[in-house]
Amino acid sequence: MRSNPAFPRTGRALFAASWVLPIVLLLAWMVAPLMSGSATLYLRDVLHTHFEMKLAYAEGLREGALPLVDLHRAGGQPLLGNPNTVPLYPDNLLYLVAPPLWALNAHFWIHLLLAPFTFFWMGRAWGLGREGAWAAGVCYATSGYVLSNLAFYNLIAGVTLAPALAAACLEFCGVRRRRMSGPVVAIVWALLILAGDPFLALLAFLLAVAAALAKHGVHPRRLLGLAAAFLCGTLIAAPQIVGFLGIVGSSFRAQIGYSVESRTLASWDPRQIVEWFAPFAFGRPDRIGPAGFWGHRFFTGRPPYYLSLYPGLLTLALVTASLRARGRARAVGIGAAAAGLLVALGRFNPAAAWIFEGSGGILRYPIRFWLAVAMGGALLAGIGFEGAITGRDPRRARALRAALAVLLAAFAIAAAVLLLSGGPIEEAIRGAMPAGRGAEAAASERARHAAMALAALPILALFLVLARMARRRPLAAGAALLIAHCGVQVVLLAPLFSNDEVEAYLTPPPALASVPRGSTVVHGEAVGLRGSPGDARRVYPDARGFWPGRRAVVELQPPAGPLWDLRHELSVSSDGVDSFLAHAARDAARLSDDDDLLRLLEAWGVEYLLLDRDLTGDAAARVEPSGTYEGFGGTLRVYRLLDPAPPVAFAGAVLRAPHLNAAVDALTRPDFDPSRMTVIPGEGAPQRGAGGEARLVSIDRERIVAEVTARSPGVLVVQRAHVPILRATVDGREVPILIANLHRIGVRVPEGEHRVEIRTDRRPLTRSLWIALAGLIGCAAMTRPGRPAA
Repeated sequence: MRSNPAFPRTGRALFAASWVLPIVLLLAWMVAPLMSGSATLYLRDVLHTHFEMKLAYAEGLREGALPLVDLHRAGGQPLLGNPNTVPLYPDNLLYLVAPPLWALNAHFWIHLLLAPFTFFWMGRAWGLGREGAWAAGVCYATSGYVLSNLAFYNLIAGVTLAPALAAACLEFCGVRRRRMSGPVVAIVWALLILAGDPFLALLAFLLAVAAALAKHGVHPRRLLGLAAAFLCGTLIAAPQIVGFLGIVGSSFRAQIGYSVESRTLASWDPRQIVEWFAPFAFGRPDRIGPAGFWGHRFFTGRPPYYLSLYPGLLTLALVTASLRARGRARAVGIGAAAAGLLVALGRFNPAAAWIFEGSGGILRYPIRFWLAVAMGGALLAGIGFEGAITGRDPRRARALRAALAVLLAAFAIAAAVLLLSGGPIEEAIRGAMPAGRGAEAAASERARHAAMALAALPILALFLVLARMARRRPLAAGAALLIAHCGVQVVLLAPLFSNDEVEAYLTPPPALASVPRGSTVVHGEAVGLRGSPGDARRVYPDARGFWPGRRAVVELQPPAGPLWDLRHELSVSSDGVDSFLAHAARDAARLSDDDDLLRLLEAWGVEYLLLDRDLTGDAAARVEPSGTYEGFGGTLRVYRLLDPAPPVAFAGAVLRAPHLNAAVDALTRPDFDPSRMTVIPGEGAPQRGAGGEARLVSIDRERIVAEVTARSPGVLVVQRAHVPILRATVDGREVPILIANLHRIGVRVPEGEHRVEIRTDRRPLTRSLWIALAGLIGCAAMTRPGRPAA
């Protein structure tokens, strides 16, 4: 595309002041509480997954080394190897100089402010003019899809960088390459790998390469150069790749995986299309109770993965206008959006369902393909804007005005129906709601939808006036149109910016009086123990959505672990990358009655059990009540276990279990004594040894040293999770690590006095850093004066 000579050109300073600055200020205004450090995001995974992971990471980083394990989860789970912790992304340096919660939120607002610029870069690489490319960037950055990623620490960077990768590839494969085009591709690709989600990186790679091929065709020399750039980027990201490969084989995802049914959860139900026109049509994500989300039946029986996919009414009208354009950019935009939508349908599209059914559990959640829809749609919106507002294409201008007029009429009709047909509408809404939502909730939703429909009328009228004004004053009208669109988006999608006061999470809770720092604990509700009523009976002060997160910290659930130096046993992450054995231990505890539960916890060295109910059976005799705390309509009971296994113990009696259930049966036998017995995998008769003693010499995050006096051969049992990044030595000689007591570390020790050391293996990390250095050298070699590409 070439610039339109009839369209007045703006200088860079004027363009920055009138087009760019207002958008940046509007977005900055929405995230100002995060930038100041007074507030934190809390929706979805922010507090319940990434909060504790990043606090544990910051704790390890401040000790002076990249932390390989997270001691606060399930006995010590892999940290650096888990890409969902985003351990090697450059902005992790903020954790060294800033409070952890501020650094966590900075990751979100930094990438949100970058998002319109990365898409602007991609629009320019496609040949859009400055104004059209910026319009595309604004439509992308303010879409419900991008703003929904403010709930995912491991996705927001990838969503921001995906357009940048496409732009870098388009420029690299252009007729003339810039001096740094190769290294730029490599660096952006490396950042995408480090951004936290391998699937998102792969999807961005496919979209970027497809864009380059669609625009520039197949040229072997260009493709070889592009492949070299991607290779260098992959080498730079080697520490993350090597770390992940070192743990994935023992993970839950690799050992068990996910059922076909669970892989296609979060498929895009076509009935969700109403959310394209009315944000949060099925209830608000920042509210709990009757005002909260109620549309589970339209989201495969679960809350939405992305809290909103509302693109904005102006974006929809601009996409409609773009259909009157021609060219490869338009074709690619339509193709990307259509392909992404077809795959995102998941179980609702038999032609695409096989992708997930045959993936072996690697691919799940079809809605994650929405990146292609969002990028394709935003590119089309930029094309529509360029033709309709800059005056290049009268057909696109007429199409834009017609689309806005149709939307205005449709919302006027919708408002009238919602206001005048209350009874039937409320009955339909109530029928779609879960059981227990009464007529009052349905009436409230009807009123909310009527208010949204009425609010859309002046908004669309303003858009239509500005679109007409563009025929005479395109610069002023175009800038005003984008500012109005951005303002409307940040107001309508304000729930996605929901935040809470930081101090609410940093104030020591009363329950700490009963649970000393450094303790190993199990929280019944968080783990899902049998009989725990969970959140069902909770009563919160009001409907604001931050109360469950606050309660999690007050009641010392896993998110509070790194804050108060508590080690939450059986707490595994939902991403499936934690050890399969840790998942197995948690499930064994879930299925056990209280008597067997206490025996398991004793064998695993748990010191405190936190429950929201009374213990049953004879279990009460194995604990000492330490405190009772009322709050939110429930009672938290703290029990101190009377006889937990010590951090290290020498077992002269060794039992063998041919499978996991047999191991659980052995651990829950009344005569099992974890201070002198252990269970390891295998078959055969038990080993009855004379026993011995073990003394803990030193223990820290990644190194445990014990001295053993063995009167007969046996097994040293260490209360740390069995993960593949650990190595053991006996008197300096490396020996295999056994699985002890279902998911703990065991080391065979011969008779006599011995020194046993268990440490994380940092050799793969060291080697991968050398590989990363090779990638950087390769980037430097690709830096040469630009020249015409073949």
